[in-house]
Amino acid sequence: MLAAVAQALALQAIPGVDITQSGVNDFNVNARGSQLRLDARAPELPGKRVLLPRSDRAAGELLPRLRKFGAIVSEVIAYRTSYATDVELASKGAVANSDAILFFSPSAVHAFEGLLKSAKLSPLADSVVVGAIGPVTSVALRNAGLRCDFQASEPSAEDLVATLAVHFEKIKVPSV
Repeated sequence: MLAAVAQALALQAIPGVDITQSGVNDFNVNARGSQLRLDARAPELPGKRVLLPRSDRAAGELLPRLRKFGAIVSEVIAYRTSYATDVELASKGAVANSDAILFFSPSAVHAFEGLLKSAKLSPLADSVVVGAIGPVTSVALRNAGLRCDFQASEPSAEDLVATLAVHFEKIKVPSV
């Protein structure tokens, strides 16, 4: 069923939406300008039941948007985020010797900030570049008092790695 829906959407060739198949029933949807598409498709949402499994720390912006368009939304806390209170010696060395630190979520930023404030990790050297997977993580870095030297233009691991490479190219960081 999911495969049929994804294939039907792919055939519609919706501008700004890329759908790729990565397995028999695995589809990746990359949407840009999603608010415009949501507004255009809002008549399809009233009365639809949507289950929203999320973390205990997830941003709450999706729930009101779905409800605004008439969806009946049930939230389930699917997992809880807990932070490390100590780090291994090897991890301390990794922070001290890194050329870059990449953050993939605000919760990773908060955990890292806690370890820095508790002196479990050494402060970042000025030479370490700091990257974020997207704007929410970038804001979390700044709110934590950390700098964000670059941010991926699309929230994907591939784009973050490419942006890191471009950043290193620009500042000409020597390799080991």
